[in-house]
Amino acid sequence: MDEGAGLISEAARRAAHILLDSIEVWGRSEAEGLAESELVVQRLLAADAVTIAQDPSSDQVTVDVSGLLQGATNAIVMLVSAVAASTPGGTSQDVIDALRTQVDAISPSGE
Repeated sequence: MDEGAGLISEAARRAAHILLDSIEVWGRSEAEGLAESELVVQRLLAADAVTIAQDPSSDQVTVDVSGLLQGATNAIVMLVSAVAASTPGGTSQDVIDALRTQVDAISPSGE
């Protein structure tokens, strides 16, 4: 395990696997993509990576995505570290900067 990575909750571990599963089907048709997105949400809820609670006295809804964020962040940290380690002279910051550029390139605002 990467030295910077800590132990994560079971919900976070399951969330990371669910997200990795969704990457395997990335790029399918729009209809398949929508169906897959709905399945991902259902699986994240079932894994307790995302929880939704409603206070009956106030009807206030609380959504907790901490398991999802922990799982996603840990997976990204491990991938960034692996890419940096496999790039001669590369650093994690180089990989993060390249990812930011790519994310901005696919955004309608490009910012």
